Amino acid sequence: THTTATAIDGTTDVYQVHADGTGAPGFQVTPLWPYSIVQGIRVYTPYNGHSRDPMKFIVEGRNGDTEGWTIIAEGDLGLTTERNPSGMAIESTPTEPDMAKIHDEVLFQNTVMYSQYRVTFPEARSGSVAYGTIVQFGEVELPGLTVPPGYVLPTVTPVSTVLTPGSTVVRVRGYNTHTTATAIDGTTDVYQVHADGTGAPGFEVSPLWPYSIVQGIRVYTPHNGHGRDPMQFIVEGRNGDTEGWSVIALGDLGLTTERNPAGTPINSSPSAPDTSLVHDEVLFQNTVVYSQYRVTFPEARSALMAYGTIVQFGEVELPGLTVPPGLFVMTPYPTATPTAAPVAAAESNAIPVSTVLDAAAAPSIVRLNDIYPTHWYHNNVNIMDGTTSIYEIRMDGSGLPSGLEVTPTWPHSVIKSMRVYTARNGNSRDPTSFVIKGRNTDGEAWTLIAEGALYLPTDRNSVGLTVNSSPSAPDMALNHYEATFPNAVAYSQYQLTFPTTRHPDSTIVQFAELELPGLAVPEGWTCGGPGASCGNSHECCSEFCLGTGVCSDVTTQ
Repeated sequence: THTTATAIDGTTDVYQVHADGTGAPGFQVTPLWPYSIVQGIRVYTPYNGHSRDPMKFIVEGRNGDTEGWTIIAEGDLGLTTERNPSGMAIESTPTEPDMAKIHDEVLFQNTVMYSQYRVTFPEARSGSVAYGTIVQFGEVELPGLTVPPGYVLPTVTPVSTVLTPGSTVVRVRGYNTHTTATAIDGTTDVYQVHADGTGAPGFEVSPLWPYSIVQGIRVYTPHNGHGRDPMQFIVEGRNGDTEGWSVIALGDLGLTTERNPAGTPINSSPSAPDTSLVHDEVLFQNTVVYSQYRVTFPEARSALMAYGTIVQFGEVELPGLTVPPGLFVMTPYPTATPTAAPVAAAESNAIPVSTVLDAAAAPSIVRLNDIYPTHWYHNNVNIMDGTTSIYEIRMDGSGLPSGLEVTPTWPHSVIKSMRVYTARNGNSRDPTSFVIKGRNTDGEAWTLIAEGALYLPTDRNSVGLTVNSSPSAPDMALNHYEATFPNAVAYSQYQLTFPTTRHPDSTIVQFAELELPGLAVPEGWTCGGPGASCGNSHECCSEFCLGTGVCSDVTTQ
Protein backbone atom coordinates (compact mmCIF):
# COMPACT_ATOMS: atom_id res chain seq x y z
CA THR A 1 0.00 0.00 0.00
CA HIS A 2 3.08 2.24 -0.15
CA THR A 3 4.87 3.63 -3.18
CA THR A 4 7.97 1.54 -3.84
CA ALA A 5 10.05 4.71 -4.34
CA THR A 6 9.83 5.44 -0.59
CA ALA A 7 12.26 2.58 0.03
CA ILE A 8 15.10 4.77 -1.32
CA ASP A 9 13.73 8.33 -1.48
CA GLY A 10 16.25 9.84 0.92
CA THR A 11 13.68 10.34 3.70
CA THR A 12 12.19 8.34 6.57
CA ASP A 13 8.84 7.96 4.79
CA VAL A 14 7.63 4.43 5.47
CA TYR A 15 7.99 1.52 3.02
CA GLN A 16 5.87 -1.50 3.87
CA VAL A 17 5.45 -5.00 2.42
CA HIS A 18 2.85 -7.60 3.42
CA ALA A 19 4.42 -11.05 3.09
CA ASP A 20 2.42 -13.51 0.97
CA GLY A 21 4.08 -16.70 2.16
CA THR A 22 6.22 -17.22 -0.97
CA GLY A 23 9.50 -16.11 0.63
CA ALA A 24 11.34 -13.14 2.11
CA PRO A 25 9.81 -9.83 0.93
CA GLY A 26 11.76 -6.72 0.00
CA PHE A 27 12.65 -4.87 -3.20
CA GLN A 28 14.98 -4.94 -6.19
CA VAL A 29 16.45 -1.90 -7.88
CA THR A 30 18.48 -0.92 -10.93
CA PRO A 31 20.54 2.14 -9.89
CA LEU A 32 21.13 5.01 -12.30
CA TRP A 33 24.87 4.32 -12.06
CA PRO A 34 25.77 1.62 -14.62
CA TYR A 35 27.87 -0.31 -12.09
CA SER A 36 28.60 -0.08 -8.39
CA ILE A 37 30.23 -1.98 -5.53
CA VAL A 38 28.09 -2.31 -2.39
CA GLN A 39 29.98 -2.56 0.89
CA GLY A 40 27.24 -2.26 3.50
CA ILE A 41 23.57 -1.79 4.36
CA ARG A 42 21.90 0.89 6.47
CA VAL A 43 18.28 0.60 7.59
CA TYR A 44 16.42 3.52 9.22
CA THR A 45 13.28 3.01 11.31
CA PRO A 46 9.91 4.52 10.26
CA TYR A 47 7.52 6.48 12.48
CA ASN A 48 5.61 3.48 13.88
CA GLY A 49 5.27 -0.32 13.99
CA HIS A 50 8.48 -1.47 15.70
CA SER A 51 7.25 -5.10 15.64
CA ARG A 52 7.51 -4.88 11.83
CA ASP A 53 11.20 -3.90 11.87
CA PRO A 54 13.40 -6.20 9.74
CA MET A 55 15.78 -8.22 11.92
CA LYS A 56 17.60 -10.11 9.16
CA PHE A 57 18.71 -9.06 5.67
CA ILE A 58 19.99 -10.52 2.40
CA VAL A 59 21.69 -8.30 -0.21
CA GLU A 60 22.12 -9.82 -3.68
CA GLY A 61 23.47 -8.54 -6.99
CA ARG A 62 23.44 -9.38 -10.68
CA ASN A 63 24.40 -7.87 -14.04
CA GLY A 64 21.36 -8.02 -16.27
CA ASP A 65 17.78 -9.30 -16.10
CA THR A 66 18.69 -12.79 -17.33
CA GLU A 67 21.51 -13.40 -14.85
CA GLY A 68 20.94 -15.27 -11.59
CA TRP A 69 21.16 -13.43 -8.27
CA THR A 70 24.42 -13.75 -6.29
CA ILE A 71 24.44 -13.23 -2.53
CA ILE A 72 26.73 -10.36 -1.56
CA ALA A 73 26.01 -10.46 2.18
CA GLU A 74 23.42 -11.63 4.70
CA GLY A 75 23.09 -11.24 8.44
CA ASP A 76 21.31 -9.72 11.43
CA LEU A 77 20.04 -6.19 11.98
CA GLY A 78 20.02 -4.62 15.43
CA LEU A 79 17.35 -1.93 15.09
CA THR A 80 16.01 -0.54 18.36
CA THR A 81 12.34 0.15 19.05
CA GLU A 82 12.91 3.91 18.86
CA ARG A 83 11.20 5.61 15.91
CA ASN A 84 12.10 8.34 13.41
CA PRO A 85 9.58 11.06 12.54
CA SER A 86 8.02 10.58 9.11
CA GLY A 87 9.43 12.47 6.12
CA MET A 88 12.76 13.47 7.69
CA ALA A 89 15.59 14.00 5.18
CA ILE A 90 18.49 11.58 5.70
CA GLU A 91 21.83 13.36 5.78
CA SER A 92 24.38 10.58 5.47
CA THR A 93 27.85 10.41 3.91
CA PRO A 94 29.82 7.65 2.19
CA THR A 95 31.56 6.84 5.47
CA GLU A 96 28.82 7.52 8.02
CA PRO A 97 25.05 7.04 8.32
CA ASP A 98 22.88 9.92 9.57
CA MET A 99 23.76 9.72 13.27
CA ALA A 100 20.79 11.95 14.13
CA LYS A 101 18.37 9.24 12.95
CA ILE A 102 17.55 5.82 14.44
CA HIS A 103 19.26 3.21 12.28
CA ASP A 104 21.50 0.18 12.08
CA GLU A 105 24.49 -0.24 9.77
CA VAL A 106 26.21 -3.47 8.78
CA LEU A 107 29.44 -3.25 6.77
CA PHE A 108 30.82 -6.16 4.76
CA GLN A 109 33.67 -6.90 2.37
CA ASN A 110 32.80 -6.92 -1.33
CA THR A 111 34.80 -6.07 -4.46
CA VAL A 112 32.35 -7.31 -7.12
CA MET A 113 30.56 -4.82 -9.39
CA TYR A 114 26.84 -5.21 -10.08
CA SER A 115 24.24 -3.24 -12.01
CA GLN A 116 21.15 -4.52 -10.14
CA TYR A 117 20.44 -5.28 -6.50
CA ARG A 118 17.86 -7.22 -4.51
CA VAL A 119 17.34 -6.57 -0.79
CA THR A 120 15.08 -8.93 1.16
CA PHE A 121 14.22 -9.41 4.83
CA PRO A 122 13.64 -13.01 5.99
CA GLU A 123 12.65 -12.05 9.54
CA ALA A 124 10.82 -9.21 11.29
CA ARG A 125 10.91 -8.40 15.01
CA SER A 126 7.61 -10.26 15.38
CA GLY A 127 9.07 -13.45 13.88
CA SER A 128 9.94 -15.25 10.65
CA VAL A 129 8.20 -13.83 7.61
CA ALA A 130 5.04 -15.83 6.94
CA TYR A 131 1.77 -15.14 5.16
CA GLY A 132 0.35 -11.89 6.46
CA THR A 133 3.51 -10.75 8.25
CA ILE A 134 4.39 -7.11 7.59
CA VAL A 135 7.93 -5.80 7.12
CA GLN A 136 8.48 -2.05 7.10
CA PHE A 137 11.25 0.51 7.37
CA GLY A 138 11.92 4.19 6.81
CA GLU A 139 14.83 3.96 4.37
CA VAL A 140 17.49 1.57 3.09
CA GLU A 141 20.95 2.76 2.00
CA LEU A 142 23.61 0.62 0.35
CA PRO A 143 26.89 2.54 0.91
CA GLY A 144 29.74 1.72 -1.45
CA LEU A 145 31.46 2.82 -4.62
CA THR A 146 30.02 4.00 -7.92
CA VAL A 147 32.00 2.89 -10.97
CA PRO A 148 32.28 5.28 -13.96
CA PRO A 149 31.27 3.97 -17.40
CA GLY A 150 34.09 2.09 -19.09
CA TYR A 151 36.11 1.69 -15.89
CA VAL A 152 37.57 -1.79 -15.39
CA LEU A 153 38.45 -2.89 -11.88
CA PRO A 154 41.88 -4.49 -11.44
CA THR A 155 42.03 -8.02 -10.13
CA VAL A 156 42.38 -7.82 -6.37
CA THR A 157 42.46 -10.68 -3.91
CA PRO A 158 40.58 -10.66 -0.58
CA VAL A 159 42.87 -11.82 2.25
CA SER A 160 42.41 -12.46 5.96
CA THR A 161 45.26 -10.04 6.64
CA VAL A 162 47.57 -7.95 4.47
CA LEU A 163 50.20 -8.34 7.20
CA THR A 164 51.83 -11.51 5.91
CA PRO A 165 54.07 -13.28 8.47
CA GLY A 166 57.66 -12.53 7.51
CA SER A 167 56.94 -8.88 6.70
CA THR A 168 59.22 -6.26 8.26
CA VAL A 169 57.83 -5.12 11.63
CA VAL A 170 59.17 -2.14 13.61
CA ARG A 171 58.05 -1.13 17.10
CA VAL A 172 56.41 2.30 17.40
CA ARG A 173 57.35 4.20 20.56
CA GLY A 174 58.02 2.61 23.94
CA TYR A 175 60.15 -0.48 24.48
CA ASN A 176 59.49 -4.21 24.67
CA THR A 177 60.90 -7.57 25.57
CA HIS A 178 59.05 -9.54 22.88
CA THR A 179 60.10 -10.12 19.30
CA THR A 180 58.25 -7.64 17.06
CA ALA A 181 57.42 -10.42 14.60
CA THR A 182 54.94 -11.94 17.10
CA ALA A 183 52.55 -9.07 16.35
CA ILE A 184 51.72 -10.69 13.00
CA ASP A 185 53.07 -14.27 13.14
CA GLY A 186 49.70 -15.98 12.63
CA THR A 187 49.51 -17.27 16.23
CA THR A 188 48.37 -15.98 19.63
CA ASP A 189 51.94 -15.58 20.91
CA VAL A 190 52.01 -12.36 22.92
CA TYR A 191 53.30 -9.01 21.61
CA GLN A 192 53.90 -6.43 24.32
CA VAL A 193 54.98 -2.77 24.39
CA HIS A 194 55.76 -0.67 27.47
CA ALA A 195 54.57 2.91 26.83
CA ASP A 196 57.24 5.57 27.46
CA GLY A 197 55.01 8.65 27.56
CA THR A 198 55.82 9.83 24.04
CA GLY A 199 52.48 8.79 22.55
CA ALA A 200 50.42 5.79 21.54
CA PRO A 201 52.61 2.65 21.13
CA GLY A 202 52.20 -0.05 18.52
CA PHE A 203 54.03 -1.18 15.40
CA GLU A 204 54.78 -0.31 11.76
CA VAL A 205 54.92 -2.90 9.01
CA SER A 206 55.87 -3.07 5.34
CA PRO A 207 53.90 -6.06 4.02
CA LEU A 208 55.46 -8.45 1.51
CA TRP A 209 52.70 -7.48 -0.92
CA PRO A 210 53.71 -4.24 -2.70
CA TYR A 211 50.26 -2.65 -2.33
CA SER A 212 47.06 -3.44 -0.48
CA ILE A 213 43.73 -1.99 0.68
CA VAL A 214 42.90 -2.43 4.37
CA GLN A 215 39.21 -2.64 5.31
CA GLY A 216 39.25 -3.69 8.96
CA ILE A 217 41.22 -4.65 12.05
CA ARG A 218 41.07 -7.82 14.15
CA VAL A 219 42.77 -8.11 17.53
CA TYR A 220 43.14 -11.46 19.36
CA THR A 221 43.78 -11.64 23.12
CA PRO A 222 46.99 -13.21 24.51
CA HIS A 223 47.26 -15.77 27.32
CA ASN A 224 47.30 -13.29 30.24
CA GLY A 225 47.14 -9.62 31.30
CA HIS A 226 43.61 -8.51 30.40
CA GLY A 227 44.34 -5.12 32.01
CA ARG A 228 46.79 -4.55 29.16
CA ASP A 229 44.25 -5.18 26.37
CA PRO A 230 44.08 -2.31 23.81
CA MET A 231 40.72 -0.52 23.98
CA GLN A 232 41.31 2.00 21.18
CA PHE A 233 43.12 1.73 17.83
CA ILE A 234 44.47 3.92 15.04
CA VAL A 235 45.32 2.42 11.63
CA GLU A 236 47.37 4.62 9.29
CA GLY A 237 48.91 4.11 5.87
CA ARG A 238 51.49 5.63 3.55
CA ASN A 239 53.39 4.89 0.33
CA GLY A 240 57.10 5.22 1.09
CA ASP A 241 59.30 6.17 4.04
CA THR A 242 59.30 9.88 3.21
CA GLU A 243 55.51 10.25 2.95
CA GLY A 244 53.40 11.41 5.90
CA TRP A 245 51.02 8.96 7.57
CA SER A 246 47.32 9.19 6.66
CA VAL A 247 44.67 7.96 9.10
CA ILE A 248 42.63 5.13 7.55
CA ALA A 249 40.45 4.44 10.59
CA LEU A 250 40.34 4.88 14.35
CA GLY A 251 37.91 3.76 17.01
CA ASP A 252 37.15 1.56 20.01
CA LEU A 253 37.89 -2.12 20.59
CA GLY A 254 35.54 -4.33 22.61
CA LEU A 255 37.85 -7.14 23.74
CA THR A 256 36.53 -9.28 26.60
CA THR A 257 38.65 -10.42 29.54
CA GLU A 258 38.71 -14.01 28.25
CA ARG A 259 42.16 -15.24 27.17
CA ASN A 260 43.53 -17.35 24.32
CA PRO A 261 46.11 -20.10 24.90
CA ALA A 262 49.61 -19.02 23.87
CA GLY A 263 50.92 -20.14 20.50
CA THR A 264 47.56 -21.17 19.01
CA PRO A 265 47.46 -20.90 15.17
CA ILE A 266 44.82 -18.47 13.88
CA ASN A 267 42.52 -19.95 11.25
CA SER A 268 40.76 -16.91 9.78
CA SER A 269 39.48 -16.09 6.32
CA PRO A 270 39.04 -12.88 4.29
CA SER A 271 35.41 -12.63 5.39
CA ALA A 272 35.60 -13.93 8.98
CA PRO A 273 38.01 -13.94 11.93
CA ASP A 274 38.83 -17.17 13.77
CA THR A 275 35.62 -17.44 15.80
CA SER A 276 37.09 -20.23 17.96
CA LEU A 277 39.45 -17.65 19.50
CA VAL A 278 38.71 -14.60 21.67
CA HIS A 279 38.94 -11.49 19.49
CA ASP A 280 37.29 -8.28 18.33
CA GLU A 281 36.84 -7.15 14.74
CA VAL A 282 36.10 -3.64 13.48
CA LEU A 283 35.33 -3.19 9.77
CA PHE A 284 35.56 0.17 8.00
CA GLN A 285 35.25 1.59 4.50
CA ASN A 286 38.51 2.26 2.68
CA THR A 287 39.48 2.19 -0.99
CA VAL A 288 42.94 3.78 -0.75
CA VAL A 289 45.98 1.67 -1.62
CA TYR A 290 49.04 1.76 0.67
CA SER A 291 52.37 -0.07 0.90
CA GLN A 292 53.09 0.56 4.61
CA TYR A 293 50.91 0.53 7.72
CA ARG A 294 51.13 1.84 11.28
CA VAL A 295 48.88 0.42 14.02
CA THR A 296 48.87 2.17 17.40
CA PHE A 297 46.79 1.87 20.58
CA PRO A 298 46.08 5.13 22.48
CA GLU A 299 44.30 3.40 25.38
CA ALA A 300 44.54 0.11 27.27
CA ARG A 301 41.90 -1.38 29.56
CA SER A 302 43.88 -0.11 32.58
CA ALA A 303 44.44 3.49 31.45
CA LEU A 304 45.41 5.95 28.75
CA MET A 305 48.88 5.34 27.39
CA ALA A 306 50.85 7.09 30.09
CA TYR A 307 54.43 6.38 31.10
CA GLY A 308 54.78 2.79 32.31
CA THR A 309 51.47 1.55 30.91
CA ILE A 310 51.72 -1.74 29.01
CA VAL A 311 49.69 -2.71 25.97
CA GLN A 312 49.68 -6.29 24.69
CA PHE A 313 47.79 -8.62 22.38
CA GLY A 314 48.04 -12.05 20.82
CA GLU A 315 47.75 -11.06 17.15
CA VAL A 316 46.63 -8.25 14.88
CA GLU A 317 45.10 -8.88 11.46
CA LEU A 318 44.25 -6.22 8.88
CA PRO A 319 41.75 -7.89 6.53
CA GLY A 320 41.43 -6.39 3.07
CA LEU A 321 42.63 -6.75 -0.50
CA THR A 322 46.07 -7.40 -1.95
CA VAL A 323 46.90 -5.72 -5.25
CA PRO A 324 49.15 -7.63 -7.67
CA PRO A 325 52.42 -5.96 -8.77
CA GLY A 326 52.11 -3.76 -11.84
CA LEU A 327 48.36 -3.21 -11.74
CA PHE A 328 48.57 0.11 -9.95
CA VAL A 329 50.60 3.12 -11.00
CA MET A 330 51.13 5.94 -8.53
CA THR A 331 49.81 9.17 -9.99
CA PRO A 332 50.47 12.77 -8.99
CA TYR A 333 48.20 14.81 -6.72
CA PRO A 334 45.22 15.12 -6.68
CA THR A 335 44.51 11.46 -7.53
CA ALA A 336 44.11 10.08 -4.01
CA THR A 337 44.16 6.41 -4.98
CA PRO A 338 46.54 4.65 -7.40
CA THR A 339 44.42 3.30 -10.25
CA ALA A 340 44.63 0.73 -13.00
CA ALA A 341 43.95 3.47 -15.54
CA PRO A 342 45.56 6.59 -14.05
CA VAL A 343 43.88 9.92 -14.64
CA ALA A 344 46.39 12.69 -15.24
CA ALA A 345 46.20 15.47 -12.70
CA ALA A 346 44.80 18.26 -14.82
CA GLU A 347 45.90 21.80 -14.13
CA SER A 348 43.28 23.41 -11.97
CA ASN A 349 42.54 26.78 -10.49
CA ALA A 350 42.38 25.08 -7.09
CA ILE A 351 45.84 25.22 -5.51
CA PRO A 352 47.02 22.51 -3.08
CA VAL A 353 48.33 24.21 0.08
CA SER A 354 49.76 22.96 3.36
CA THR A 355 47.23 25.19 5.15
CA VAL A 356 44.51 27.57 4.01
CA LEU A 357 45.37 29.77 7.02
CA ASP A 358 48.09 32.41 7.01
CA ALA A 359 49.24 35.20 9.30
CA ALA A 360 47.32 37.82 7.30
CA ALA A 361 44.05 36.22 8.43
CA ALA A 362 44.85 36.71 12.14
CA PRO A 363 42.79 39.94 12.49
CA SER A 364 39.67 37.99 11.47
CA ILE A 365 39.95 35.56 14.39
CA VAL A 366 37.14 35.57 16.95
CA ARG A 367 37.84 33.54 20.08
CA LEU A 368 34.94 31.42 21.32
CA ASN A 369 34.09 31.01 25.00
CA ASP A 370 37.44 32.53 26.00
CA ILE A 371 37.60 34.47 29.27
CA TYR A 372 39.98 36.89 27.54
CA PRO A 373 38.51 37.13 24.00
CA THR A 374 40.63 40.17 23.11
CA HIS A 375 43.61 39.49 25.37
CA TRP A 376 47.13 39.56 23.98
CA TYR A 377 47.99 36.25 25.69
CA HIS A 378 48.70 34.73 23.27
CA ASN A 379 48.54 36.70 20.01
CA ASN A 380 46.06 35.38 17.45
CA VAL A 381 48.76 35.37 14.83
CA ASN A 382 50.59 32.61 16.75
CA ILE A 383 48.01 30.04 15.68
CA MET A 384 49.04 30.25 12.02
CA ASP A 385 52.38 32.03 11.79
CA GLY A 386 54.24 29.00 10.48
CA THR A 387 56.17 28.48 13.72
CA THR A 388 55.75 26.70 17.06
CA SER A 389 54.92 29.88 18.98
CA ILE A 390 52.35 29.12 21.70
CA TYR A 391 48.62 29.82 21.25
CA GLU A 392 46.28 29.62 24.24
CA ILE A 393 42.54 29.80 24.80
CA ARG A 394 41.43 30.28 28.40
CA MET A 395 37.98 28.78 28.97
CA ASP A 396 35.31 31.12 30.31
CA GLY A 397 33.56 28.53 32.50
CA SER A 398 30.38 28.48 30.41
CA GLY A 399 30.72 24.76 29.78
CA LEU A 400 30.68 25.38 26.02
CA PRO A 401 33.68 24.21 23.98
CA SER A 402 36.36 26.84 23.42
CA GLY A 403 37.86 27.58 20.06
CA LEU A 404 37.86 30.20 17.34
CA GLU A 405 36.31 31.41 14.11
CA VAL A 406 38.52 32.54 11.25
CA THR A 407 38.15 33.93 7.71
CA PRO A 408 41.16 32.92 5.57
CA THR A 409 42.54 35.41 3.10
CA TRP A 410 41.69 32.98 0.29
CA PRO A 411 38.12 33.76 -0.83
CA HIS A 412 37.21 30.05 -0.75
CA SER A 413 38.96 26.85 0.22
CA VAL A 414 38.33 23.12 0.54
CA ILE A 415 39.96 21.64 3.64
CA LYS A 416 40.90 17.94 3.78
CA SER A 417 42.47 17.57 7.24
CA MET A 418 43.62 19.32 10.40
CA ARG A 419 47.16 19.27 11.82
CA VAL A 420 47.94 20.32 15.39
CA TYR A 421 51.51 20.80 16.63
CA THR A 422 52.29 20.60 20.36
CA ALA A 423 53.44 23.61 22.40
CA ARG A 424 56.63 23.77 24.48
CA ASN A 425 54.89 22.85 27.75
CA GLY A 426 51.54 21.97 29.34
CA ASN A 427 50.66 18.62 27.79
CA SER A 428 47.61 18.50 30.08
CA ARG A 429 46.24 21.38 27.96
CA ASP A 430 46.52 19.49 24.66
CA PRO A 431 43.16 19.23 22.85
CA THR A 432 41.95 15.63 22.55
CA SER A 433 38.93 16.22 20.31
CA PHE A 434 37.85 18.68 17.63
CA VAL A 435 34.85 19.95 15.68
CA ILE A 436 35.26 21.84 12.38
CA LYS A 437 32.42 23.70 10.67
CA GLY A 438 32.26 25.93 7.60
CA ARG A 439 30.09 28.60 6.01
CA ASN A 440 30.28 31.20 3.24
CA THR A 441 28.65 34.34 4.70
CA ASP A 442 28.36 35.91 8.14
CA GLY A 443 24.64 35.24 8.42
CA GLU A 444 24.75 31.66 7.20
CA ALA A 445 24.34 28.69 9.56
CA TRP A 446 27.50 26.68 10.24
CA THR A 447 27.77 23.30 8.47
CA LEU A 448 29.65 20.43 10.09
CA ILE A 449 32.71 19.40 8.07
CA ALA A 450 34.31 16.94 10.49
CA GLU A 451 34.66 15.97 14.13
CA GLY A 452 36.74 13.40 15.95
CA ALA A 453 39.59 12.59 18.30
CA LEU A 454 43.08 14.10 18.49
CA TYR A 455 45.93 11.90 19.70
CA LEU A 456 48.75 14.37 20.30
CA PRO A 457 51.97 12.95 21.75
CA THR A 458 53.14 14.16 25.15
CA ASP A 459 56.46 15.16 23.56
CA ARG A 460 56.84 18.92 23.24
CA ASN A 461 58.13 21.25 20.51
CA SER A 462 60.58 24.04 21.31
CA VAL A 463 59.28 27.59 20.85
CA GLY A 464 59.79 29.38 17.54
CA LEU A 465 60.67 26.46 15.30
CA THR A 466 59.68 26.82 11.65
CA VAL A 467 57.00 24.37 10.50
CA ASN A 468 58.19 22.84 7.21
CA SER A 469 55.09 21.07 5.92
CA SER A 470 53.64 20.42 2.48
CA PRO A 471 50.13 19.91 1.08
CA SER A 472 50.55 16.14 1.36
CA ALA A 473 52.56 15.80 4.58
CA PRO A 474 52.98 17.54 7.95
CA ASP A 475 56.42 18.45 9.32
CA MET A 476 57.55 14.98 10.44
CA ALA A 477 60.43 16.51 12.44
CA LEU A 478 57.95 18.14 14.85
CA ASN A 479 55.54 16.59 17.35
CA HIS A 480 52.04 16.73 15.93
CA TYR A 481 48.85 14.87 15.05
CA GLU A 482 46.93 15.00 11.76
CA ALA A 483 43.25 14.11 11.46
CA THR A 484 42.11 13.53 7.87
CA PHE A 485 38.52 13.52 6.66
CA PRO A 486 36.55 13.44 3.40
CA ASN A 487 35.41 16.88 2.19
CA ALA A 488 34.78 18.35 -1.26
CA VAL A 489 32.81 21.46 -0.25
CA ALA A 490 34.32 24.96 -0.48
CA TYR A 491 33.87 27.47 2.36
CA SER A 492 35.13 30.97 3.09
CA GLN A 493 34.87 30.88 6.91
CA TYR A 494 35.69 28.21 9.49
CA GLN A 495 34.76 27.52 13.10
CA LEU A 496 37.04 25.26 15.14
CA THR A 497 36.25 24.09 18.66
CA PHE A 498 38.00 21.71 21.04
CA PRO A 499 35.50 20.06 23.40
CA THR A 500 38.03 18.10 25.50
CA THR A 501 41.63 18.30 26.72
CA ARG A 502 44.11 15.68 27.93
CA HIS A 503 43.37 16.62 31.55
CA PRO A 504 39.59 16.81 31.95
CA ASP A 505 39.85 19.65 34.50
CA SER A 506 42.15 21.85 32.43
CA THR A 507 40.84 25.38 31.94
CA ILE A 508 43.22 26.10 29.07
CA VAL A 509 43.45 24.75 25.51
CA GLN A 510 46.94 25.16 24.12
CA PHE A 511 48.99 24.25 21.05
CA ALA A 512 51.77 25.71 18.94
CA GLU A 513 50.38 25.73 15.41
CA LEU A 514 47.24 24.74 13.55
CA GLU A 515 47.16 23.83 9.86
CA LEU A 516 44.16 23.15 7.64
CA PRO A 517 45.61 21.48 4.51
CA GLY A 518 43.53 21.39 1.36
CA LEU A 519 42.80 23.40 -1.78
CA ALA A 520 42.82 27.18 -1.99
CA VAL A 521 40.29 28.59 -4.47
CA PRO A 522 41.19 31.96 -6.03
CA GLU A 523 38.85 34.94 -6.46
CA GLY A 524 36.19 34.59 -9.16
CA TRP A 525 36.26 30.80 -9.21
CA THR A 526 33.89 28.38 -7.52
CA CYS A 527 33.83 24.61 -7.32
CA GLY A 528 31.09 22.02 -7.09
CA GLY A 529 30.78 19.20 -4.57
CA PRO A 530 30.06 15.52 -5.32
CA GLY A 531 27.13 15.21 -7.74
CA ALA A 532 27.43 18.74 -9.15
CA SER A 533 27.51 19.14 -12.94
CA CYS A 534 30.91 19.69 -14.48
CA GLY A 535 32.64 19.98 -17.82
CA ASN A 536 36.18 19.49 -16.54
CA SER A 537 38.14 18.99 -13.33
CA HIS A 538 38.53 22.76 -12.84
CA GLU A 539 34.87 22.93 -11.82
CA CYS A 540 35.03 20.33 -9.02
CA CYS A 541 36.17 20.94 -5.43
CA SER A 542 37.66 17.44 -5.46
CA GLU A 543 39.40 18.11 -8.82
CA PHE A 544 37.78 15.00 -10.30
CA CYS A 545 35.09 15.25 -13.01
CA LEU A 546 33.63 11.92 -14.12
CA GLY A 547 32.99 11.12 -17.75
CA THR A 548 29.27 11.35 -16.99
CA GLY A 549 29.67 15.08 -16.30
CA VAL A 550 29.34 15.06 -12.50
CA CYS A 551 31.86 15.90 -9.78
CA SER A 552 33.06 13.02 -7.65
CA ASP A 553 34.95 12.60 -4.39
CA VAL A 554 38.40 11.38 -5.47
CA THR A 555 38.62 9.03 -2.48
CA THR A 556 36.13 6.71 -4.19
CA GLN A 557 38.04 6.36 -7.44
